[in-house]
Amino acid sequence: MRIASIYSSGLLHMLSSHNIIRTYLVDALALANIVPFTIGSQRPKVQIFDTTLRDGEQGARQTLNPNQKAAIAKHMEKYVKVDVIDAGFPGSSKIDFDGAYRIAQETQKVKVSVLSYGTPLEIRAAAKALQPAEERSRISTFHRASEVEPRYSSREGIKKELLKKAKRSVLVASELAPEVQYYLIYSGNREPNFLVEMAHEVASAGATYVVVADSQSSMCTGEMYDLTREVVQAVEQYDTIVSAHCHNQLGLALPNTLAAISAGARQVETCLLGIGDAGGNLALEQLLAYKEHFYNRSQINTSNKNAYTTAFATQSDTSLVETVKLCKEVSECFGFNIGENQPIIGSRAFTCTTGIHQNNLNRVAHTAFNPELAGLQWRIAINRHSSRNTVRDALSKYDGSDKDEAYKALIDGMYSWVKGQYGEISDDSLRNHYDQYIKAYDTLVRGNVIIIPTTVGYTLASNHLGADKLKRLKGRPDGKPCGILGTPEIYERIFSESPPSKLPDTVCMGFLRCNVFGADSNDHDFLTDDCCGEGGKAGVWLNLGPIHKYLATRLWKERGEIIIASSCNMAGDGNPSGDSFSTSYLDPDVRSRASHVVDIPHWETPQFSDEGEWLSAPILDIDSGQIVRVGRDMDVARDCIKDFM
Repeated sequence: MRIASIYSSGLLHMLSSHNIIRTYLVDALALANIVPFTIGSQRPKVQIFDTTLRDGEQGARQTLNPNQKAAIAKHMEKYVKVDVIDAGFPGSSKIDFDGAYRIAQETQKVKVSVLSYGTPLEIRAAAKALQPAEERSRISTFHRASEVEPRYSSREGIKKELLKKAKRSVLVASELAPEVQYYLIYSGNREPNFLVEMAHEVASAGATYVVVADSQSSMCTGEMYDLTREVVQAVEQYDTIVSAHCHNQLGLALPNTLAAISAGARQVETCLLGIGDAGGNLALEQLLAYKEHFYNRSQINTSNKNAYTTAFATQSDTSLVETVKLCKEVSECFGFNIGENQPIIGSRAFTCTTGIHQNNLNRVAHTAFNPELAGLQWRIAINRHSSRNTVRDALSKYDGSDKDEAYKALIDGMYSWVKGQYGEISDDSLRNHYDQYIKAYDTLVRGNVIIIPTTVGYTLASNHLGADKLKRLKGRPDGKPCGILGTPEIYERIFSESPPSKLPDTVCMGFLRCNVFGADSNDHDFLTDDCCGEGGKAGVWLNLGPIHKYLATRLWKERGEIIIASSCNMAGDGNPSGDSFSTSYLDPDVRSRASHVVDIPHWETPQFSDEGEWLSAPILDIDSGQIVRVGRDMDVARDCIKDFM
């Protein structure tokens, strides 16, 4: 019933006898930051004991020499401003002794702690490493959790012996340093009542700090809260401060530490980068980010009178900005790779690519963590999950206005291209595509021939002024029509009827009709016999890709013109084969004679025939309702025939 006495919830009282429900409730309350101090009350002052140079080094790819340790410690004292620096385990090797000694020697004001086994001989030897900082020193000590080892049959006898040794080690250390810290190691793997008894014994012997150390990340937040609270109550008569040392194998280091603070812990142990053996330790930068956000947040919803928070204040003016800077230096020294999405310090920790997040970033900024608190900024990146608004905003730094119809068509085209990409699109790539779209249009209206990518391969295109150039470049025989790169609006204007209703945006279709432009037609009399071939036959292609849509829409709206086109492959060569979507397969002569090549990656994978060739657009004879050329997306093409029956 211990939990029910801590949390004054009647519901929890009622359900506390049901162990499973009770455990879930405790964890839920702890994770929801239900703690014993309300909004507006004075936040607890928490000391930061950083153990990067001792426990953190154990998880590094490479260990540090004494000079490197001293340099990092000096930087941490001057800029990061933690309360205590763990200088190492001087008894483990001469290098570790020298490293601890140099830290004590080179620092000026920060408290310096060293770790020692709990024997008097080891404690006295370790104390020598603290001599340069004797007045601000701390000796930390511990004993193996022998009572959990199966080789011992008499557990009670082992427990009594451990209590005796623990008191003796604290008494010895108290003679050598002004502060003594005792670790309740493997706290999550031992009997809680025994740990509480041990905490009381070492506190009575003079321990100024007792550490609840979840050495194997074995405790959930509710268990961490419970044990810390009982340890706090056991040592409070001696003014002993309780500390939390949480490992992170299950990603619980931060919530478990916050649970410990909620339970009365007034010191927490951290490591830069969250480094440490196995899953690592509590990351200092994450703890500080939590503190900065929840303690300093200017707007907190106080409408709920029962609202609680685990916001706290650090004992020293610990700097998150300087911590982040030092993290990057330490990662290089330790050979430690920072994960891209590692909180706060990961290269993509503040990279936003998803449309819903991009669109709402400014709307929720006042309640979300501000990366500027860590000396960082949000980065808006573009990939196929980004929103149209994000693409528009990215293009706005170039030219154009979103109120302009041509510019809207450009954004639509760019956005369609973005939606078909697999990787993140760099600024250079986005600008290159923008420039190529603009240059393609400028080249087109001057009556020159361009090469553009479509869903059925690269295509030669021009307006009516370049029809003869296109024919000569391609060597198109008389009697074989060119095509028209169109949109549904253009199709409806030419044929005086709506396009097939079942035609989705991703499908290509060709339309063939005799005498589309009769002698009496004035709207499109620029389509000469040389362009269309004998009989005035023409093909109209729909939905061939974003750049064709942009060019066709803009040319039609601004100039009342349509785009004449033909495939780039030479007559008799057939469609290109292979899965290369670049211009490299094109005939060199054709490529060199075109005025502009829109050489950008395709936005979708072509479909291939059994022979490995790119499939062209299927051609539908509208008069007969027959498909006269098989191509890609045939199921949809056949379905569209029903619109003409």
